Amino acid sequence: MSLIDPIILKGKLVGPRVVQLTETPHDVAEEVEVILHPVQSADQPEETVFEFLAKVGPGTRSREEIDQQIAEERDAWDDP
Repeated sequence: MSLIDPIILKGKLVGPRVVQLTETPHDVAEEVEVILHPVQSADQPEETVFEFLAKVGPGTRSREEIDQQIAEERDAWDDP
């Protein structure tokens, strides 16, 4: 089995089993493997980590519960 460099083409999923390519593949064998990698559209600005965290909202644990978990984790560490 020989290794062949992948060919990356842009396209759009237009149905559950239909991909419409915006570019023409060249030198491709009959059988191919398709891996879908969603890309962000140009009109959809990238979300910052702060915007994401604002959408997630606060957690449900108290400060004491978090401090207790940290203390338990530290106690589990091996002393040097």
